[in-house]
Amino acid sequence: MRWWQRKRLERELDRELLDHLEFEASEQRDAGQPPGEAWYAARRALGNTALVKETVREAWGWTFLDGFSQDLRYALRTLRWNPGFAAVAVLALALGVGANAAIYSILDAVYLRLLPVEKPERLVVFTTQFTLAKELRYNQSFSYPLYREVRDRTQSLEGAIAYRSLIMNAGINGSTERITGAMVSGNYFSVLGVQPVAGTLVGPEDDLKPGSGGARGPVAVLSYAYWNRRFGGDAGVIGTRIDLNGAPFTIVGVARDGFSGTEVGQAPDVFGPMMMESLLNPTNPNGLDAPRNVWLRIMGRLKQATRVPQAEAELSLLLQRFYQRYYLQGSDVPPARRRALMEQRVTLLPGSTGTSGLRKKFSQPLTILMAVAGFVLLIACANVASLLLTRAAGRQREIAIRLALGATRGRLVCQLLVESMILAMAGSTLGLLISRWVRDLILRFLPQAADVSVALDQQVFGFCLLLGVATGLLFGLVPALQATRPSVAPALKGVGHSGLGPARLNLRQGLVVLQVALSVLLLTGAGLFVRSLGNLESIDPGFARQNVLLLAVDPSLKSYPPAQAKAFYERLLAHAKTLPGVIRAAMADSSPLGNNTNNTTYVEGYQPRSDEPALDPNVSVITPEYFQTMGVRLLMGREFDARDTATAPQVAVINETFARHYFPGQNPLGRRLGFNKDRYDVEIVGVVKDAKYGNLREASTRMLYGPLTQRRLWGHMVLHLRTAGEVAPLVAAVRSYVRELDKDLPVFDVQTVQQEVDRSLNQDKLIATLSGMFSILALVLSAIGLYGVMSYAVSRRVREIGIRMALGAEAGKIVGLVLKEAALLVTAGVLVGLPAAYAAARIVSGLLYGVNPADPASALLATAALGLVAMAAAWIPARRAARVSPTVALRCE
Repeated sequence: MRWWQRKRLERELDRELLDHLEFEASEQRDAGQPPGEAWYAARRALGNTALVKETVREAWGWTFLDGFSQDLRYALRTLRWNPGFAAVAVLALALGVGANAAIYSILDAVYLRLLPVEKPERLVVFTTQFTLAKELRYNQSFSYPLYREVRDRTQSLEGAIAYRSLIMNAGINGSTERITGAMVSGNYFSVLGVQPVAGTLVGPEDDLKPGSGGARGPVAVLSYAYWNRRFGGDAGVIGTRIDLNGAPFTIVGVARDGFSGTEVGQAPDVFGPMMMESLLNPTNPNGLDAPRNVWLRIMGRLKQATRVPQAEAELSLLLQRFYQRYYLQGSDVPPARRRALMEQRVTLLPGSTGTSGLRKKFSQPLTILMAVAGFVLLIACANVASLLLTRAAGRQREIAIRLALGATRGRLVCQLLVESMILAMAGSTLGLLISRWVRDLILRFLPQAADVSVALDQQVFGFCLLLGVATGLLFGLVPALQATRPSVAPALKGVGHSGLGPARLNLRQGLVVLQVALSVLLLTGAGLFVRSLGNLESIDPGFARQNVLLLAVDPSLKSYPPAQAKAFYERLLAHAKTLPGVIRAAMADSSPLGNNTNNTTYVEGYQPRSDEPALDPNVSVITPEYFQTMGVRLLMGREFDARDTATAPQVAVINETFARHYFPGQNPLGRRLGFNKDRYDVEIVGVVKDAKYGNLREASTRMLYGPLTQRRLWGHMVLHLRTAGEVAPLVAAVRSYVRELDKDLPVFDVQTVQQEVDRSLNQDKLIATLSGMFSILALVLSAIGLYGVMSYAVSRRVREIGIRMALGAEAGKIVGLVLKEAALLVTAGVLVGLPAAYAAARIVSGLLYGVNPADPASALLATAALGLVAMAAAWIPARRAARVSPTVALRCE
């Protein structure tokens, strides 16, 4: 007799002895007597004292705390005795919880986190509503004169603040760096209720005189993070000098820890008063005086007894009076424009979480990823529930004993739920650690969120705790209810199947079908996103991706006049052309995918249609050889060259979409256009091939190029270098030469064109990468679930399989029988999952490029991958079934 056969016989003998002892205990309980010492001695001899002791204690009454304590100890012992089951369950839950916690931490930082200010729930954001293309939109940019009206004439607000985030050059002890700054109104910190950790903050007395601020002169306040990063938290920095855009400011204080402004995603390093706008924002002339120059945001604090509708009514009336005074004077205002302005109404949005341009951009991607992570967690819960049902089959006799000894069903359900909760809490704890890795992976694809503080704070801990409780109930309750309904008498006598019975088997099958359906949905979605990313990466952007280096510099932040700035660029470009390894060099006012400048343009002889959108093509300022440097093909005419001086006739180069729109079937060369109505003083001298100007998804747009010598400068320029070797030496050489020209001008946004193209695809890469990872995880979990179901089915049918083999069934037939059952489960899951996948794909179709939501290839690949993995998972129990010995099988049960 083999050892495992001997062990089986010993266990059978133990069961019979247990039956006798349990019958004795039952009779003693019915007689009102607890079991005697002999009973306990015999029970200890069988090595299972804990089970009977706890059951008898329950039968004779026990306090809740003692019961919970013993449940906890017993659950821990049970899981320790089954480390494989515990490890699989905890890991599956941890992966699902970790993914959800990571995405929630970003959602919390961008959408939900309250500003660390006094009573943030009373803050409101000033907006106006307008309709564009039949879509209701909100405007949040306003002029400084309008802000003054709101601040000084509104009775429903305790105070109104204005602010604007912008980029600055900061000079400290002879070194210059590019930082994020904010211009704020003098009452900014007092209205918000923000206190300093050192020194004082910007106050109303610092925001009185344009160009000087107030009595203390130009002052600056450091953020707590910048103070620690740049100055090491040295309080001695108070009263010292910092140069902002080349102008001297005095550091007067440091804002409190955790306060990073009121605009999420734009964490200022330095705050300066609004009256210093001419120095801090030199590209915006007359920003404090022009009523129509909209560039800042307004936030207010409602008075205690004021309702939002009341404040909106008052502010709407103020807005209409402002428009009447500054916008609608004169007969040159078109009636449609007049009517649109007078119909505008103020809408006060909640300001407790601040304002952010990231929210709309990240809304759909993060929602999709949260849904995907939720599906993964649901699969994990179904998987663990399936494992618990399998374990319950092995514990049916134990549960029957407990019920026979007087334990109530509710008591046993509670004990099983304690075990589930331990698994859920362990999974949530491990998931919290995994979430840090997933969060960092997500942020790597979202450089725009670099200034968002994404921390594992109490909000995330609370989310994980709540998720742990919810998942523990979700995957633990149904198995606990199923496990505590055995037929007591047959279970104690060992009669009937040792499995869960048909109803419970159907439940397990249903869980597998659910896992397969969700896996099909995730795999199909991942396939669509991966194919969409591949289509985007294969697009010809119309310019060279390889061997082009980009470096930006911005002398306008030091208030260079246009002539001086153009001279600076000419010297820099001439020097760059002499650098070793540079084949060609040119400059443009934007990077290849960074163009967002529009200008109303009038074409001679062209009559726009009444329903035609505004005549505002993209406009880019470039230097000669730009098209050759970027590999943009010239279709007709010429590029700009030395003849296009500031005093020469103005010229322009257009792209082919511009030519098709304004000159269909005609030669555009020699035609004229202008930027003022009825003044056509610019001649078209060339046509170039279409390219991408904002992102790879955009359709062909009208593009107009002008020479640097003849066009107005608005801001920074980007040096484009076509190289033949390593770019690092070129970066060092350009930085060194810029320092020679002006030590206070930093070189920034250093990247290659390929890096810019890759960065423009970060959102698509994020969705494709994470959906792919989550779908693979779902596939593995589904395979584990199917393996568990088929293993259990085989264990229940050992006797049947033995009879079949004794009657002559071949091993291949047995394998086929098991695989057929697995195939039916997979097929049912696929039939449920494919329609769900199609419906989900239609919802996210806006994120796809060049892929039909009903793409059959993605669905086919998902189904094939799932089928192969599922059959591999079912093959193991199938082979085990084929190796059953008929002699041993017929002795079972």
